[in-house]
Amino acid sequence: MSKLLVAQSANKLLDSFDSTDVLSSGTLQIFRSDRKLFSNFLSALDGSMPDTRRAMLDMGCGFGALSTLLGNSLGLDEIYGIDGDNERAEAAVKRGLQLSRLDLEKDPFPYPSETFDLATTFGVLDHLKTIDNPIGEAHRVLKPGGCLAVSNTNLGSWVTRFSLLLGYQPRNIEISRKGLFGVHRLYKELYTCTDAMGRITSFTLRALEEYLKQTGFEILKRWGTGLIPAPDRDPGSIVKTVDRVLSRRPSWAIRYIVLSRKVG
Repeated sequence: MSKLLVAQSANKLLDSFDSTDVLSSGTLQIFRSDRKLFSNFLSALDGSMPDTRRAMLDMGCGFGALSTLLGNSLGLDEIYGIDGDNERAEAAVKRGLQLSRLDLEKDPFPYPSETFDLATTFGVLDHLKTIDNPIGEAHRVLKPGGCLAVSNTNLGSWVTRFSLLLGYQPRNIEISRKGLFGVHRLYKELYTCTDAMGRITSFTLRALEEYLKQTGFEILKRWGTGLIPAPDRDPGSIVKTVDRVLSRRPSWAIRYIVLSRKVG
């Protein structure tokens, strides 16, 4: 029997987070703006996990809002998180997460093999030089048949392709911590936060899926997500139409979500 919360309860929990939580998580913003995607993602997770599910691990959990949302919605008893930021880690602990403070890019995870039913990482991998350690460790600590959900910015997005065609720097690959350089002015017009965020890498959907398969995962489902500008910013009908059409294809979307499962 499924442990998934009914849609109404899950949406109520999604609405309970304050602006600090939402603005700190691109995935929360996406789920708030696209309830159908949120419902489809939860349903896919629920249908891919065993009914005996118990524990999840969120790699780069931040304030713990998204971890709590997914863990509670899926009926998981134990929610673990990894984060290196002390302020965010403290907030996650107050939410009930069992926290480990470590460097995702380098440190081994302090958990026995085959511990978790679900591992997630949302908007974190583009802050790392390589993804070998977090994905490799996720594979180790997941039970056979356990699920891995990844959300990340897309190097192959239609925005990046057009930016490069016109000679602009893709937003999601920063060259400095001092600010954004070479980025088209439209980005700064659509978003209130235009500071450097430590995004030092990005990869295409194809590259991620090939890597996951080589690491021992099978791809179950993928979704594409579109622009989420600041509430008081309007990108215009042409940009919105182009984004809506092209984002239906995950490999062209601004951001993608990939659901995979550990083989064996």
